[in-house]
Amino acid sequence: MSKILFIGGSRFLGPRIILNLLKNGADITLFNRGHSYGQKIPKNVDWIKGDRLNPRDLMQLKKGNYLPSMVSIISFGTSPLNSPLAR
Repeated sequence: MSKILFIGGSRFLGPRIILNLLKNGADITLFNRGHSYGQKIPKNVDWIKGDRLNPRDLMQLKKGNYLPSMVSIISFGTSPLNSPLAR
């Protein structure tokens, strides 16, 4: 399985999806604000602290080769569609 950038992933479905991807051999990098995590981040998951709505934080993601494998399951209104991540 490929390298996957998982945006958010700290609550609700995220931890379950991440654990399932890890069981299937994925190399996961988690990108979130670090405010909460329902359970500890597994040791074999890389973590980048940042906010998807902050362009400077998003620039950190250019260091990795994540595309085309990126997951974001957070539900927002339409404002994130105008964020740098959506461009």
